Amino acid sequence: MGESITILFGLALSGIAAAMLVQHVRVWRMASRDTTLNAAERDFRQRQFRRRMQSSGMLGVIGLLIVVAQVLMSLRVAPWLSVGTWGIILILLLWLCLLALADILATQAYFGRQRQEVMLEQTKLRAQMRLLKRRPKEEPTPSEHPEQSNGKHRIPPAN
Repeated sequence: MGESITILFGLALSGIAAAMLVQHVRVWRMASRDTTLNAAERDFRQRQFRRRMQSSGMLGVIGLLIVVAQVLMSLRVAPWLSVGTWGIILILLLWLCLLALADILATQAYFGRQRQEVMLEQTKLRAQMRLLKRRPKEEPTPSEHPEQSNGKHRIPPAN
């Protein structure tokens, strides 16, 4: 019973990895056709695509190796072969963790720069707003506000 669950887990893991690979390709195709992306964003998306394809492919290989390791253990083939397969799985899992960490750090760095650019633009716009608020307002002509004029002099609004 436990053997079949392990085999099903390995196959499910490989199936999920295959679905992830397909999804990454779809997302990349859409991003690569997007003409609004600047060079930095296109470069970020391309590197992200490569990292995620490698991670998903590795996850599929790990799933298949789990199946192989379980079959080797079930057939009671040389124990060193089974241990070696699990060792390879462990190394691939560690590499997968490093790829995930690299993806997290790259995403944080990219969007951190984006956030800084947005904050800089907001600061510039706020400074422009303050300058516009400080400028003396132009006096309206009597025709613009006839209720505030007696024809000869401007009458200030009542507060």
